[in-house]
Amino acid sequence: IVCLFKYRSGETARGREWVAAFRRSVNRFEGNVHLWSDDPKVWEILDGKDHLVEPNHLSPAVFDFSCLVVCGFQALEEIHLWWNSDEVFKMVKERDALEKTGIFVVDGLQPSVDVMGRNKFSVSDRLMMFELIKTEAFKPMHDYVDGYKKSAERLRMKSNMLFAEGVSGVLLNEYPLDAACGSSWRSRSDMMQWYESEAYQERLMPLRVQYARSLTLLIPIFEDRLEDLKKQSKALKAAEKMGSILHAKAH
Repeated sequence: IVCLFKYRSGETARGREWVAAFRRSVNRFEGNVHLWSDDPKVWEILDGKDHLVEPNHLSPAVFDFSCLVVCGFQALEEIHLWWNSDEVFKMVKERDALEKTGIFVVDGLQPSVDVMGRNKFSVSDRLMMFELIKTEAFKPMHDYVDGYKKSAERLRMKSNMLFAEGVSGVLLNEYPLDAACGSSWRSRSDMMQWYESEAYQERLMPLRVQYARSLTLLIPIFEDRLEDLKKQSKALKAAEKMGSILHAKAH
């Protein structure tokens, strides 16, 4: 499940609380949260910047979200059980801290893994590449996602392909998402070998540029762990500074 959320202006804290409750609801129904990220400052935009950040008021961005969550369930029946629950129904009604919401079902290419069970993730995976696509013509973009999977497999890229499909179900439709591709990578250089390959740039990219509006992002898998490290580093520096001050006073 690909989830796009935009926090309402001035409601980021409440929006984050809502998303946290949303993620917990997925876990309670035995689903997994592959990734969540709501810090666009750590996202690298590979292409399609104008579709994330509005260039001007005359050209609104089609994917102007501020939080991305990717969840997984073992079967479609489990998705329906979760989505039709009283808990989720109440949450959806009370999402006033969110300006826009899009929740889409995409068929996965491998079993889902929860981000908290990181020992189950490939230990080398550090980044996730996402392509979000609004199609302008169905057939070329069907060829795109089909060719995407085949090319990645043929080139034996060092990645875990999570999904590369058209949207198969829409739960909340406030974003024009028609297809999505997602893969995890050990390093940026490995990902760039794929992104800059002849297969991607000369065979796939022209289809996406001509027949779709799209956004491609590279997002750290361990964003929350990076945030913890930043906090620990600040706390250590503060302690060291205080220790220096006390040492100076003692002398």
